[in-house]
Parts: sequence; structure tokens; C-alpha cells
Amino acid sequence: NDTTTAVKSDGTARNLTINAGTGNINLGGSGGSVGTMAAGEKVNELTLTGGTITVKDVYTAGKQDYVSGAPISTFVLAGGTLDAASGNISIGSSATQDVISLASDTTIQTSIGNGDITLTGKVNSATNQALTVDAGTGSITVAGAMGSTAGQELGTVNLGNVVSSGVVNLNGGIIKLSGANELAVNGAVILGADTTITAGGVYFNDTTTAVKSDGTARNLTINAGTGNI
Repeated sequence: NDTTTAVKSDGTARNLTINAGTGNINLGGSGGSVGTMAAGEKVNELTLTGGTITVKDVYTAGKQDYVSGAPISTFVLAGGTLDAASGNISIGSSATQDVISLASDTTIQTSIGNGDITLTGKVNSATNQALTVDAGTGSITVAGAMGSTAGQELGTVNLGNVVSSGVVNLNGGIIKLSGANELAVNGAVILGADTTITAGGVYFNDTTTAVKSDGTARNLTINAGTGNI
């Protein structure tokens, strides 16, 4: 419950594994971070398993795994940055059952080491918060729907690195943002399902292949209202 630094390493990056079964884990929900930006204070590898997991500002040298401990688990991203300097970030285990809830604007990044980022759950936000996902040249996979729950649409969403991005796999079928908020995708989009996007503007910015199917021809529907596509 510390409000500054909930947990950090002692000068040597240490692994942290917590298995709460179907119980709750709260690391940083009171405002404190997990690790810091200082190399010796980062957690090395982080693995959390629980029914509801709440994190805010997580800095690791290696991977971050957030694992379902219940048939339906909720991962609350309380804001700030989830940063893995050299490793992948994986959140959730079930694209249709688990919920990734944005309680505040959140950045998820592996851009230093170009690790992969996988979001396996329905991504919602009751307060229309923004999401930035930057894997550098690593891949981004959105396995679940985004903003599909009524009243829990997302704010602005940015997927991919603006300079050099890996592929962005959209497998969840629905992306819905609130009002005039825009979706920007900076890597080549691969559709793993028929996909409907509703946003105030939609930008696929890859300079080679903006969007393609995954080997099975997919439908793509974009509704930007009065915005740009």
C-alpha cells in the first residue's frame, strides 16, 4: 500500500512471482510503483496470478506476465507506464472472459528491447481512458475486443512505434472509441477476425502494407463519423 514505491529491487534486479489463486493482488493501486526507472531498482521478471490484479507504473528489466487465476479475471491498469526493458509483456489468458480495465491513461511499452506485447482479454474503460502500446519492432497482439462493452469505450488509442514498428495483430473483432477519440496504428495491421472499428478518426500509418488478412479473407468495417480515415 505504499504511495511512492510499492516494491523495488536492492540494486540487483530481482524476480517477483505472486500467485494469489482467485484472490486479489494490488501492487501500486495506492499510487506506488513496482520498480523504478533506475536500472538497479527495476524488478527483473514479474509474474502475477490472481482473480483481480491492479498495477500502476511497473518497471522491469525482463518480462511481465499477468495471468488469470480465476475463470474470469480482471486486470486493472491504474495508469502510468508498464515498461519491460528487455522482455515481453503479456496480460490476460482468455480473450472472451478476462477483462483488462483502464482506470487511467496507460502506456504499455517494450520499445527498448523490442519485446512482444499481448493483450488477451476484453479491453474496456468506464472513464474512456487512453491507451498507448509500443513494442518497437516487436509484435503487438490484441486478442480481445476493445471498448465493446456499452459505456466503457476507450479514449485515444495508439498502437505501434511511430518510427519503426512491428506487426499489429487485431484478433478481437471490435474496436470502439468514445466520441471524437482517434485510433492510430503505426505497424502493418494483420486482421485475425472480421473487424469493426468505430472511432472519431482511424489512421493506419504503415508505409508498406497498411492492412491485410491473416491467411483467411476478413471483413473490415470502419465508421469514423465525420472524422478521417
